[in-house]
Amino acid sequence: MGVIAVVSLLGIFVGIIPAAKQALTLFGQIQGLATDVSLLRSKQTILQGMDESTLRNNLLTLASAVPPDKSLSTIMTTIDAVSGQTGVTVVDFTLTRPGSIATDAAQKMSADEAKIGSNVLPFSLTVRGTFAQIRAFVGKIAAVRRLFRVGSMNLTFTAALVEARIDLEGFYFPYPAQVGTVIAPITPLADTDQKTIAAVSAMPLSSVPIAVGTASASLSTGRTDPFAQ
Repeated sequence: MGVIAVVSLLGIFVGIIPAAKQALTLFGQIQGLATDVSLLRSKQTILQGMDESTLRNNLLTLASAVPPDKSLSTIMTTIDAVSGQTGVTVVDFTLTRPGSIATDAAQKMSADEAKIGSNVLPFSLTVRGTFAQIRAFVGKIAAVRRLFRVGSMNLTFTAALVEARIDLEGFYFPYPAQVGTVIAPITPLADTDQKTIAAVSAMPLSSVPIAVGTASASLSTGRTDPFAQ
């Protein structure tokens, strides 16, 4: 009887307990895979309800307002267009922060930039015209699709003309470097997002178009990916 008891105990410890542990491990993995599959199905449903051309147009619209880089060319063409529409003469254009167009500067955010959630390129502009033309210029430059923030303005009156020194900031926001894992959840555009896109689209476009190149973001495929090798 003693031998039988010892053999039985050895069988439990050597065979049954490890098998039970393995079964529990497999059960946990199956539950994890079931959750991943559910997320993937939900993501597939959302993606199937989206139109690729619409998403691309939305991206182009938003990028024309807040480009993915400093895009000095869109700043210059916008100023040129608005000055031509309002009749003012551009006297000079100065980048306020030395080195602000350097590549490394795009990787850093000041406290103010972090607060508003966007990078800014500060510059100063001097324009000359009548008071009505200056007023029209300031109104239009703050309402075009290439978004600017007007800081301060200094007016100098000479005879029938007015010279305005205006401090502005051009917004830009780099595309994300990573897009998350394959099973990262996504959500469809909310009503507020749609309204924002519509409002931006309604703004007059005075700059050169923004091109959308090939995607450079890296896709993370970590251990949470159920199809990872």
